[in-house]
Amino acid sequence: MAWRSLRTRWSAAAGSIVAIMLGAALVSAALILSQSASAAGPDQSTTPWALSGTDLVVRMPSQAVAADGRAIPLTERRRLTARQLERIRATDGVAAVTAETPSPAYVAAGGATVGDATKRSWAHPWSTALADPVTLTAGAAPAGADDVVLDRDTAAAAGATVGDQVTLVTLRGTAEYRLTGIVTWPGAQYEHAVLLTDEHAADLGGDPLLALVRVSGDRAAVAKALRAALPGVEVTTDRSHALILDRRTAELSGGSSQFVGLMAASALGIAGLVIASTLAVSVQHRRREIALLRTVGATPARVRRLVVGEAAFIGLFAGLLGGLLGVGLGAAAIRFFAAQGMVADSVRLQLGATPFLAGTGVAVVVAVLAGSLPAWKASRISPAEALRSADVQPTRSSRLRIVSGFVLLGIAALFVTAGAVVANTGGYTAIDVAGVLFILSAPFLVLAAVLLGRLLLAGLLRLATPLLGRSFGAFLATRQIRNDLSRAVGVTTPLLLMVAFSCLLIFQEKGTFEAQARNYADQLHIDLAVRGGEQLGVPPGIAGQVAAVPGVSAASGMINTRLLVPRDGSSVEAVAVDPATAGELFRVPVTAGSWQDFGADAIAVDRGVASQYGWRAGQEADVLLSDGTPQRVRVAAVFDAGAATLSVLMPRAMAQSHLLEPYDAGILVRVDAGADPAAVASRIDELRSVDPDVEALTKDGFMAFLRAQSSGDTWIIYLFVVMIGGYAGIAAINVLVSSAMARRGQFALLRLAGAQPAYIIRAVVCETAVIVAGGIILGTLVAAVPLLGYGYIFTHSLWLPFAAGPYALICGAALLVGLVGGVVPARLALRSRALDALRAG
Repeated sequence: MAWRSLRTRWSAAAGSIVAIMLGAALVSAALILSQSASAAGPDQSTTPWALSGTDLVVRMPSQAVAADGRAIPLTERRRLTARQLERIRATDGVAAVTAETPSPAYVAAGGATVGDATKRSWAHPWSTALADPVTLTAGAAPAGADDVVLDRDTAAAAGATVGDQVTLVTLRGTAEYRLTGIVTWPGAQYEHAVLLTDEHAADLGGDPLLALVRVSGDRAAVAKALRAALPGVEVTTDRSHALILDRRTAELSGGSSQFVGLMAASALGIAGLVIASTLAVSVQHRRREIALLRTVGATPARVRRLVVGEAAFIGLFAGLLGGLLGVGLGAAAIRFFAAQGMVADSVRLQLGATPFLAGTGVAVVVAVLAGSLPAWKASRISPAEALRSADVQPTRSSRLRIVSGFVLLGIAALFVTAGAVVANTGGYTAIDVAGVLFILSAPFLVLAAVLLGRLLLAGLLRLATPLLGRSFGAFLATRQIRNDLSRAVGVTTPLLLMVAFSCLLIFQEKGTFEAQARNYADQLHIDLAVRGGEQLGVPPGIAGQVAAVPGVSAASGMINTRLLVPRDGSSVEAVAVDPATAGELFRVPVTAGSWQDFGADAIAVDRGVASQYGWRAGQEADVLLSDGTPQRVRVAAVFDAGAATLSVLMPRAMAQSHLLEPYDAGILVRVDAGADPAAVASRIDELRSVDPDVEALTKDGFMAFLRAQSSGDTWIIYLFVVMIGGYAGIAAINVLVSSAMARRGQFALLRLAGAQPAYIIRAVVCETAVIVAGGIILGTLVAAVPLLGYGYIFTHSLWLPFAAGPYALICGAALLVGLVGGVVPARLALRSRALDALRAG
C-alpha cells in the first residue's frame, strides 16, 4: 500500500527525495574523503614539512599553566635556548641535532612579493630541507650567506633560474641573493620555501623553534633520556605536524573530512525537517483518503505503517541515488579541499562499499524518523469525524501551541534584555558575554515565530490587504490564504529559516567588524597609515624609516597580539605600539595615570580591563606574553575606550621578540602641522624599494583596507548559506507543489465558473508573493534582533549591519523559490481540461 500510494504522488515526494539524496551524498563524500586521505599514508600529511628524515622532535610546550592549574593555549610558539640545545646534543644516543630557525622571507619580483595570506613564505636552514627531505632538481645547495635555494613554484612565480639574482624581503630588510638551486617537495602546496645556509638562517631567525634529532640507538630510550634531561620540554615522534608555522594551515590541517561531516550532518538534519514537513502536508491533503481507509477497517497501526513505509521508500531510493552521487561529490571535494590546503595534492579517490552503504543507511533512518510524527498524526484521525471534516482546514492554532510560542518569545526577550544589561557593564568580557546572549535569542525567536506562524501571518495579511487593492487576483489570494493558513505557514516557515539564518551567518561577522572599525576610527588620531601585504603586514624595520620621512610628526608600527593573565587563565587582546607616540596617535581619554609613564616595561589598559583584573594606575601585574614568557608590567595609564575596541596598549619592543612573524598590521602616521599629507604619502611610497607592498593610505582608506581583510574564509559561510537556502527552498517548493496538485479541483471549479487561466495564475502569483513576503519579513525580524544587539554592543546605538547587496540576493532567492514552486505547478495544473481536473481532484 505504501508503494502504491507513493507512486500516485511521486511529484509531491520529489523534493524530499532530492533533500535526502543530497544529505546521503554528503555523508558518502565525507567518508570517501576520509578514506582517500588515510590511504595516502603518513608521508602525504596536510602540512608543509613531513620531516621524515629525522627521528625525534624537541620543542617547548604550546600551553602555559594558570595559577589554578588550568592549561592556557599559547598564540605563539616558545623557542628553545642555546643551553637547552647543548643539553640535547649531550644526551646519550643522540647522533645529530638540527636547529630549525624559521623566519618570514618573501621573494620580491615584478613589483610584488611571492606569497600571500593563504600560502606564506618562510626561510629555513638547509639542514631542515635535508631532514624532510627535499629533492634538489637543479643547481646546488647554498654555500654562503648570499646564497638561496627556492622551491620550484616560488622560482617560477619570480621568473628566476639558477644563477639569477633574487630579492628577498626579510625581518632585516631587503637584500640581494644568488639563486644557487631549485628543489621540489610535497609541502610546496602549503608554503613558499626559502632555504639558506644554517648560519644565515639562524642569524635571521634567532633561537631555534625546534630541535630535529637523529638517534643512534633505541628511539624510545633516547626520548626518555631527553625528557629526563629537559623537564618541561616536549619530545615527540609526531614529526609531520611539528613544523606548521601558519595558523591557517594549522587550523585546516586534517579538518577536511570533519568539515564535510559537519555539512553532512547539517544537511541530513534539514533534510529530516523537509521530509517531515512534506509528509505532514501530505497527511493534511489526504485526510479524506485516510478517513476512508479507517472506515473500511484500517487500524491506526496500519495507517502509521503506511506513512512510515512511504518515508522508508523515499529514504531507500534517495539513499541509493545519494550514494552514487557521493562518489562524484567525493572526487570534487578532494580537488576543492586540495585547493584550500586541507588535503594534499597527491590524495587520490579511494572507493569502497562502506561510504555507499553508510550514506544509504543513514538516509533510510533519517527518513523513517522524520516520518514518525506525521504518521502518529495520521493515525489519530477517526473515521466518522474525518469524513465530515476532511476538506475543512483548521482555522485556529491550539492553545498549547500559542502559549508555547509566547513562552519562547518571552525567553528570547530575557536573553535580549540580559545582553543589553551586560553590554552596559563596561567589563572586558562584556562583549563576549553579551554577544552570546544576543545570539542565544535567535533560536528561541525562530521557534516562537514557527509556533505563532498563524497569528503572525494573519496579522501581516490584515496589514497587506489594503495595499493589494480590489482586483480578482488579490481577492482570491487573500481568501485562499485565510482559508488555509496551515499551508501558507508551511511555506512561510522554511523561507523564514532561510532568510533568518542567511542574514545571521553573513552579517554577524561583517557587522561586528564594521562596528569595531567605526569605534577604532574614532580612537585613531592620525592623518595617514601605511599598509603592507594583504593579511601579511609591514616588515618591522619600515616603521623607523617612515618616522624619518620629512613631514612626519609621529609614526609607530602597530602589532596585534595578546596578553595572558596567569591568575585565571584568561587572555586579552593587545596592540603593541611605540610608547613615545601613543599619546599623540590615539584619541582616548586617560582616567588615571599618564601617557608619560607609558614606557618599556609599562602598559596602558582600558577601564573595563582594569576593572576586570583589579588593576590600578601605578600598580604592577604579572602577565604572560603571547609565547608564554612571564613578564612583570606596570600599569602606566587607564583610559576609556568606549566600547572596548582598544583594550590594552603595550610597548612594541616588548612584543616583537616573542613573535614568530613580528610584522606590523600597519604603521600609524601623524604629519607636521601645515604639511601636505598627500606629499608626505608620496614620500612614504618611495619605500616600496624596500618592500613592494608598502603603500601610504588616508585614514579612511586604511579603515577600508582593514575591512577588506576581515572576510577570512568566507567561502565556508557562503557554503552553509547555500546549503541552508537550498534545503529551505526544497521545503517551500514541496509544500507549494503538493498544494497546487491538491487544488486542481478548485482551479477546475473556477474555470467552469468563467475564470480565465490568466486570472487564476495572477491570483496564484499574488498569493505566493504575499506568503513569501511574510517569510522574508518574519525572517528579517528574527535576524534583526540579535544583529541589532551586536551593533549596540560596539556602538551603544541601534545600528543594523545589513548590507544592501547581499540582503537583496537573499530576498530575491526567497522570492524566486516561491514563484517557481507556486506558479509552475499551478500552470501545469491548468493545462488539463476543467472537467478532467475536477474528476481527478
